[in-house]
Amino acid sequence: MNKNNSEIKKLQTVDHRVPTISLCMMVKNEEKNLSKCLESVKDLADEIIIVDTGSSDRTVEIAKSYGAKIYYFNWCDDFSKARNETLKYATKEWIFSIDADEYIDEENKAKIRVLLQSADYDAYGINIKNFYIAHSPAYDINVLIRLYKNTHGLYYSGVIHNDIEESIRKLKLRVKITDIFIYHTGYLPGELKKKKGRLKILREWHKKEPDSPIINFYLASKYHAMGYESSAIKHFRKVIDSDTPYAHFRLFSYIYIIDAYNGKKDPDNALEWCSKSIKLYPDECMFNVHAAHSYSLKDEYIDAVRELKIALKKCQLVQRRLFYMEMTPQVIYEMLGEVYESAGLKDKAIFYYNKTIETDRNYIVPYLKLSRIYEQQNELEKAMESYKNAISIQPDNPVLYVLFGGLLLKTLNVDEACNCFEKAILLGQKTCEICNKLGFGYMLKGLYDKAIFQLEEALKLNSEFVPALKNLALCYQKVGDENKAVEVFTKVRRLEKR
Repeated sequence: MNKNNSEIKKLQTVDHRVPTISLCMMVKNEEKNLSKCLESVKDLADEIIIVDTGSSDRTVEIAKSYGAKIYYFNWCDDFSKARNETLKYATKEWIFSIDADEYIDEENKAKIRVLLQSADYDAYGINIKNFYIAHSPAYDINVLIRLYKNTHGLYYSGVIHNDIEESIRKLKLRVKITDIFIYHTGYLPGELKKKKGRLKILREWHKKEPDSPIINFYLASKYHAMGYESSAIKHFRKVIDSDTPYAHFRLFSYIYIIDAYNGKKDPDNALEWCSKSIKLYPDECMFNVHAAHSYSLKDEYIDAVRELKIALKKCQLVQRRLFYMEMTPQVIYEMLGEVYESAGLKDKAIFYYNKTIETDRNYIVPYLKLSRIYEQQNELEKAMESYKNAISIQPDNPVLYVLFGGLLLKTLNVDEACNCFEKAILLGQKTCEICNKLGFGYMLKGLYDKAIFQLEEALKLNSEFVPALKNLALCYQKVGDENKAVEVFTKVRRLEKR
């Protein structure tokens, strides 16, 4: 992802014939994600095979627009059966498997083309980089076989977290791990909500094999993602107590148990598990990071800072990769900023947020945290500058205009504030709160007709939004419409008495 354009062109400039590729996907109600996915792979695949398992949105329409061959499969609560259906229709030499909530960039597509020209293995492991928070550098990585020869006898197994490895072992195919990356957004909060139906399937699977470490791990992970922390801990402990040959399942179980206890606001138990984990994995920084979070929950900030500085040393000593998980100095710098901010040591917080920015100037979150501190300290020019920096990085992010507009309104930069709220609405962030703020701005400028229009727009979105009602009543007074003003004030009083 960090190569420059000339390096990518070198990868793409090859004289030999590139073997053909079938892109195989199973989908259901993926209209939000599918275009980005297919746009990223359309020039890599010689054919796109999509098996739809019952979409009721525009998924199939979008797939057809990319020339995909569409097939239909009756959903039977088994992801492997649906995935195997995609293999039936593949006609090219190689199969590349990707999910709708994933995408690939130019550098990694170029690597695939080069790899296949001299492929001396039958299947290749691809790094899946999983993002959990939007616009955050925090991620983890797991390696899955996603690129393989179109070989008779290959099949997926596993009801939910299906993989092809069992059949690859049976066929004695040769496998190699690559440095190729796919980017996965399916663990972002909004995407996880769509996957609640999988819990039922996992529970049924668990009834059949209650002692399986694999099933317990996936069931625990689902409980954890949905916030059912006690159930998650119970099943993660079963994984740790099992004789699983999968070392990364045991490792992640320790990590997620700690995270689950912190999620339950039980930092003492979390710290007990941190202590166990650090003894088992002394060179890894992840557990020190979790310990710091636990201490922060106890308001024990000195201990939190100590753990983060230990983590930072471990992280900087070697570019460590813990099985499939990475922790970067950037994440730790940001956490140090948060701890110092919580402790009231704003100057140190500012120092570490600036350190975070130094590691990646295109990451907007520390700019927003700096704005917050500067605003609290009444250093409003610095706060504004931080917002402007964030907007220069993401000029199409409506939330940034809302935040900046709020600060401008406080400082009575009314014209600029209105411009920000107008921009946010144009970018799709039309809420009753923003319409009310824009209406209030127009009211301060004496543009009462515009103010009334925006305030009425706010009330279309929430007819009982009291701040908009109060501003609307004031506007009616200003334009001399006393009857409407009294009517709206009467509604306000009725709502406030509830």
